[in-house]
Amino acid sequence: MATTRGSQALLEAAMSSAICHPNIVQTFDYQILDPSSSSCFFEAHSCRETRIIMEFCDGGTLEDAVHRGEFHATDGQGRVAVDMEAVSLTLLDIAKAMEYLHLMRIFLKDLKPKNVLLASSKVDRRGFVAKVSDFGLSQLQPDKSPCHNTASAAVEAAGTVTHMAPEMIAHGAGSCASDVYSFAILAWELYAGKGAHSSLSKVQIMFGVVSQDMRPDFPQNTPAWYRDLVSSCWSRDPRARPTFMEIKAVLLRELARMEKLPK
Repeated sequence: MATTRGSQALLEAAMSSAICHPNIVQTFDYQILDPSSSSCFFEAHSCRETRIIMEFCDGGTLEDAVHRGEFHATDGQGRVAVDMEAVSLTLLDIAKAMEYLHLMRIFLKDLKPKNVLLASSKVDRRGFVAKVSDFGLSQLQPDKSPCHNTASAAVEAAGTVTHMAPEMIAHGAGSCASDVYSFAILAWELYAGKGAHSSLSKVQIMFGVVSQDMRPDFPQNTPAWYRDLVSSCWSRDPRARPTFMEIKAVLLRELARMEKLPK
């Protein structure tokens, strides 16, 4: 792809090319074109293109899959049922990717269904594997300690308001724990089958999340374990949020329990 996002695109290319994980979209190579290059798509002399060659994910985005109802089915009486195994496996894919990124001290800052891509898989019962993508807003944590340190540092206030943690909105300060909040909103959307806060303006969302501890309401019949996990992930206090290692453990436990249930 060609882009003129300048240093932001260069950072994304350099960061993503250094990462290798089965649940992260692979960057194979990138090239920076000088404005004087005959290959430069744009003619403006101020232009500097960054072209990134990335893994092709043929299943589109997780957001598209949610809107298509991939994780929901309707029975003969018109009742909608959630495919909890598919939901949990998809969240497990994302949790594994985020655990890896945090071990690399990378604060993603914009985790949402639109930034999770799906690649076809003949061995996975879902028919796909979820892969985290888009490092355009990512930030390398300066501390040499692992990213599970929840001490907030000043960061550029960027991201998607619906998935932005309260500390990011209120103070422009965040940590890898802010990614856990974003994961919680994503998990709610995956189960609910729709976007969070879709009827509210950005200002209403920001005020509600920061001043009123507003969170989306869980649908009826949400499993208790799922409600507890999501609620802990979107805790107001970043220190109360679990790490992705702990999130992964919960998902693995519940998937093992599902395996034992009669089909």
